[in-house]
Amino acid sequence: MKFDVSGFVSGNGSLQVRFRSPSDWTPYFSGYSTTLQYGRLTFGIGKDSENQFLSDQISYSLSSDVNGTWDTYIIGDTLSAVAPNGQLYTTNVKPYFASTSAQDRVPGSGLTFGIAGSAEAKNFKVYEVGV
Repeated sequence: MKFDVSGFVSGNGSLQVRFRSPSDWTPYFSGYSTTLQYGRLTFGIGKDSENQFLSDQISYSLSSDVNGTWDTYIIGDTLSAVAPNGQLYTTNVKPYFASTSAQDRVPGSGLTFGIAGSAEAKNFKVYEVGV
């Protein structure tokens, strides 16, 4: 999967892109959407119905270094993301199946990725490759 990012400058806002992985069930988040968040890059796998991360996170300080193509890979239980400057980030994949209680949640394949930048960001694209 690749993220093409351009137009990011330093600031306090961000642009978040969410999408779901191919699956035979519907995770809490599905489709594509953009949301203003705090200025950081976060890779998180799975959120519950209260919008809480159920996995490790990676935070990346707001910088123009986010501009360019991000390559992401899921191999086994690890998500790897290669930044445009060559920096490698990894986090554990902990998919989820949403439920009304933490005890009832079971593994699924929900994915959530956030790409941070500025509220002034433009020309942002995300697409899936080889899925």
